[in-house]
Amino acid sequence: MDIRSNIRKDLALRNATVYGQWLCVLGAISCVLMRISWAIEFGLSEKTATAIRLVDAIFFPLCALSVELHAFRWRRMLGISFLWCLGRTALDLKTTWDEDGAEFLRTGVMPPSWRSIARGLAELAMFFWLLFPLSKREGVYSVRIRALFHTAFTAAFIFGARGLPFVPPDSKLWPAALRFEPAEVFSGLASLMYWVALCTGQDYVFSRTLGGPGVEMMTLLMDGQAPEYDFLGQAEGRIMLS
Repeated sequence: MDIRSNIRKDLALRNATVYGQWLCVLGAISCVLMRISWAIEFGLSEKTATAIRLVDAIFFPLCALSVELHAFRWRRMLGISFLWCLGRTALDLKTTWDEDGAEFLRTGVMPPSWRSIARGLAELAMFFWLLFPLSKREGVYSVRIRALFHTAFTAAFIFGARGLPFVPPDSKLWPAALRFEPAEVFSGLASLMYWVALCTGQDYVFSRTLGGPGVEMMTLLMDGQAPEYDFLGQAEGRIMLS
């Protein structure tokens, strides 16, 4: 079965969680490609920043893919990439506060605090929301968990992978004046798709295009319960019980 057939079947599901999975993978790919291009363009002139960005290109995509794709689902990998994302975001917050403090000592005037407050609130929320996939109370296939995770991950990407002190360079491919990059757009849209699925009551569906069976998670049956028969509805791409 070729990829075009899988894409058609995924689209036929009209399920927002499938689109969220696609957008997550696109975000991971664009994150890696952008940082490789920066390394090629600025590698010799910004050695430390280039090294950090290349590590970002490993752990930020892995953090998202460890939650999103079964092939990457390894708890230790998620834990390491999760800690890197938190560390990069905490470094951005510390650098922001240090810069504001230095400006206050130099001028005697407290700089506008909205930037520090906004970053602090966003990153505090991110710390809690990123912990949800590690909780044993809900599975990683919960639409609510994934909506929270991708929202937090988008904040982590904005304030971490693009944060101080290793801000994106002024690249010919993607000028710094744009103040965003494709990866954070894809990540934000993935979050939006999961919130749409949550608000409309859609269940999580595996994407055939990304290697899944294209079916929903089956509801666990209690002891003594069993369906009379079951079959795979090919048109809808999900398991039907009756």
